Amino acid sequence: MKRPDPTPATLILLIAAGLLLWGLIHAAGAYRYNYHLGRPLIVLGATLAFLGFWFLLLLGQSRRRRRQHTGTGRQADSLSEEPSETGPKAPEN
Repeated sequence: MKRPDPTPATLILLIAAGLLLWGLIHAAGAYRYNYHLGRPLIVLGATLAFLGFWFLLLLGQSRRRRRQHTGTGRQADSLSEEPSETGPKAPEN
């Protein structure tokens, strides 16, 4: 029996778990270097900051795709809109 293909969300979670494990291994090595908690905290902080930034980018991408798919996003940007017939108003003195 053939196993179903993993979904993109499953693959992303597996990659994130691998990166977290990688960070934990490096943090353990940094701690064993001189038994000071500063080094592993920096390594874990950098790993978590990277994963957090990555997930924020993925969240923004999924929202943008959902908005484009449902048609609720802005279709015309400010450069492609037709100018009004009256034009901009001059400031009153």
